[in-house]
Amino acid sequence: MNKIAHFFLCVDMRQGHDGLWAQVKAKRVKVKPGDYVIFLNAKRNIVKMFCGGKEVLLSYKKDNRVIDPGVIPHLPMHCGGSEINMDAAIKEMLLEVLGRRGKRPT
Repeated sequence: MNKIAHFFLCVDMRQGHDGLWAQVKAKRVKVKPGDYVIFLNAKRNIVKMFCGGKEVLLSYKKDNRVIDPGVIPHLPMHCGGSEINMDAAIKEMLLEVLGRRGKRPT
């Protein structure tokens, strides 16, 4: 099962892959195969993910728009080999929210 090992907020994305991975090591986050580490910048328009075991970095950018933090828990399930399917993650988040409110999605 894919799970989020750690979620970093307000990250300076200019530090690159090595800088992001250094943050993971500094926090002593244990990342196992199948785990994900997610980074979200301060503007909340860029998200990057390390896929555990492979140390593959995937990124998604939404120009001038904010990424809803509610979608973050759904990202690992919608992460392909080289891309994040943000639309599918957003749809899943919305279905979950509607389900909790007792509404049926159409």
